[in-house]
Amino acid sequence: MKRFVITRTGVTKYYLSKVVSVLFCGGLIACLGYAFYGLAVRFLFPSLSSYDLDYKTMELIFVTNKNELTSVITLLVSAFLYGAESVALSLIIFSFSYDPYLITCIPFILIYTWQTSLQKITKNLIDKERFDIANVVYDMYPSSVMSLNVTATSKDIKIIIIFTMALIVFCSFFYITVMHCRTDKGE
Repeated sequence: MKRFVITRTGVTKYYLSKVVSVLFCGGLIACLGYAFYGLAVRFLFPSLSSYDLDYKTMELIFVTNKNELTSVITLLVSAFLYGAESVALSLIIFSFSYDPYLITCIPFILIYTWQTSLQKITKNLIDKERFDIANVVYDMYPSSVMSLNVTATSKDIKIIIIFTMALIVFCSFFYITVMHCRTDKGE
């Protein structure tokens, strides 16, 4: 069946459709997870106005949530990008192996290694008082895309989005290139 699809659409379009479907599904799953969690919290727990909180605590809570709809949309977009970023690494493994255990586990190992390496680099930069570079490295953490609605500066948001998109494009390009070089064409 795969042979007929490839001959009609072309190999590159076929692989690109796989990449887009993987990225879209990964982003959608993370986005839906956050949406369901947000709905559960919204309807199962009482609102903040029912608690007796002092001004300082309320100020900390509302410092980033000036507009609730904007905050929710930003969080859902952040979750979508985080999901797409997380499954982008699985494309690299998928180009070499179809073992579901490897495709599931190795990207988490890569993300853990990536996070740990950047934490050590950031700590060394902070120890040397190179705070500007440490801030840029911090924006390259795998989980930094989830802080789009918390990040105060537009420079940080640009760095996070550019780095996330560059990672997704690199993983997609790597997958398509490896699949073109395979003699079995992924079968």
